[in-house]
Amino acid sequence: MIDTPENLARLFTLYPGIEAGWDFGDPEKCPKTHWFLSSERGWNSGTDLIKEIGIRRREDRDSGIFVITSATLWLVPGEADREYHLNQGTPQVEGAVFISQLHWPKRRK
Repeated sequence: MIDTPENLARLFTLYPGIEAGWDFGDPEKCPKTHWFLSSERGWNSGTDLIKEIGIRRREDRDSGIFVITSATLWLVPGEADREYHLNQGTPQVEGAVFISQLHWPKRRK
C-alpha cells in the first residue's frame, strides 16, 4: 500500500523513469503531472498521492453497497485540473502511465 512517504519512495525505485529528470528539491523543475485513482465506486485526482489514496480508500469503504477491495493508480501528464476523457475508469491521455492496482485491506466484521 502506498500510504506513507516511505512507500512512495519505494514506488519511485520501482519506476525509475518517473523520477528521471525530477528535482524533488525544486518542485518548479518537476514535470507537471498528477495522480489519478479509480475504482468501481468513483475516481479522484490530484498532486498529493498520499492524500488522494486516502480519499479513494475512504470513499470506497464508505460506499456500503459493494465490498470494494482495490483501485487503479495512474500517473497522468499535465495539471490536475485539466479535462480529459475516461474509458472505464482509465484516463485517455497520451503519456498516462499505469502504476499499480492498489488493494485495500478487507474490513473486519
